[in-house]
Amino acid sequence: MFLTSDIHGHYSMFEKLLDTINLTRKDLLIILGDSCDRGSQSYELYKKYYELKKEGYNIKHLRGNHEDMLLKAIESGDNEHWYRNGGEKTQESFYNNSESRDTLSFEEWIKCEGIKSVKWFMEWLDRIPIMISGKKSLFVHAAFDTTKGEDEQGHRFLIWDRNDFWTNNRTGKAIYFGHTPSKDGKIKHYVNDVHCIDTGSYKNGIIACVELKTGKEMYIKDKKIDKGKENSED
Repeated sequence: MFLTSDIHGHYSMFEKLLDTINLTRKDLLIILGDSCDRGSQSYELYKKYYELKKEGYNIKHLRGNHEDMLLKAIESGDNEHWYRNGGEKTQESFYNNSESRDTLSFEEWIKCEGIKSVKWFMEWLDRIPIMISGKKSLFVHAAFDTTKGEDEQGHRFLIWDRNDFWTNNRTGKAIYFGHTPSKDGKIKHYVNDVHCIDTGSYKNGIIACVELKTGKEMYIKDKKIDKGKENSED
């Protein structure tokens, strides 16, 4: 089982990750959310996940706060909050891969079609969970409310919160999350068997992957990526 998180549209880094871990159909790869925004190839990244699934690879992806912003922007038609957090890069990525690129401007495409017209993606996005629970581990994007059971978790808490929940992990399980990037580009290991996999891809060009069985940590680096603006949501 392999685990990664917060790739933020950096498709080439994900390709390097696949080469590094030599993923097979017998493996499980869990992505803890936030594959869109900031980087320039969100479409290519999601399409790769989709194709790998079709080819029989076991890929699971959680909803992160950036997927949450994307969905809310599509539903409301208000892109302001999403764009402040790198969403326009995702729109551009989908537009650049659309059949309408030669007939519609970017602005026209957003009004007439937009990401909501990409059926395979919308169906995939609608199915991704907000938490994965195993016998020994819990996987979430942002946090886990240790005052509540697994079935009582709040949607927003799991996806958006930055509570220091590791101080009270009484679940009896290891908890893996992303969302809050480490400052040194390394996986952060907290007390009580809680681990953060977000290494700040959009800030420092590093994504992490850990093989849970062995504990082996792998780091994919790309110094050429466009750095995004730092903000409170990540």
